[in-house]
Amino acid sequence: MIEYKSKVNLSSLQFSNRYPQEELYYFWAINAIDVWTTNRGLKDPRIYEVNPIVGKDPHLDRLILFKLVWGNLIIHTYEKDNLVFPNTLITMAVINNFIVLEENGLIF
Repeated sequence: MIEYKSKVNLSSLQFSNRYPQEELYYFWAINAIDVWTTNRGLKDPRIYEVNPIVGKDPHLDRLILFKLVWGNLIIHTYEKDNLVFPNTLITMAVINNFIVLEENGLIF
């Protein structure tokens, strides 16, 4: 029998959620707002989605599925120790959505 002994002490490794809880809450909240504002805008035939992954006129279920898959992918693979960059990108998309909604008289 061949035995291999590692020179690396693996007992000290711990796997945990590496993001601050506030950033994680914000991440999911801003993604939910993005889905809501996108879906609201798509009710007007003059407005279309620019994300090529979901298409120009995605149904709500497709938007939600995309956000769940994309969100989990980011959370489980993002190399940084914070979600500032992804949160900033989605926040900019939401701001744009609100601008489009307001310009087309669809806000609330």
